[in-house]
Amino acid sequence: MLVLFTRNSSLLSRLITGITGEDVSHCALCIGDYVIHINLLGLQVQHVVDFSNQNIVIDAVPLRREILSTDRLLEGLVGNGRMGYDYLGLLYLGLRYLIPALIPKQNLWQVSGMFLCTELVTHLLEGREASLLTPGQLAMYLKEINENG
Repeated sequence: MLVLFTRNSSLLSRLITGITGEDVSHCALCIGDYVIHINLLGLQVQHVVDFSNQNIVIDAVPLRREILSTDRLLEGLVGNGRMGYDYLGLLYLGLRYLIPALIPKQNLWQVSGMFLCTELVTHLLEGREASLLTPGQLAMYLKEINENG
């Protein structure tokens, strides 16, 4: 299992990389030939070839089975019912990066069952949504977990 860190040519991807200063704007779970991720359309399951045709993979971080087992993955996905994209969370993060002094450090607009790409991955890994993590920060966090066991 891998966590893919990507970007693409869309306006949203360019805005995210421009605001965060990172080279990635999105993250997704790759399991065998399939990629699970959330985007503006909600939860997506795509063949890795289709996903790769739409995204440039900048980094891929492997996950050990004890970090995320297949059973835990399925439980996290099925247990939430229909998952949607967290539009208010995206707005919150954008404002938080653009005017940090005026925006609280906690996302008060977070809605249950709605996820950003990083929230989906942290929800599946840890059972909680880390709503303040950017994709680049999540990549560093996962690499640290891998190094420290």
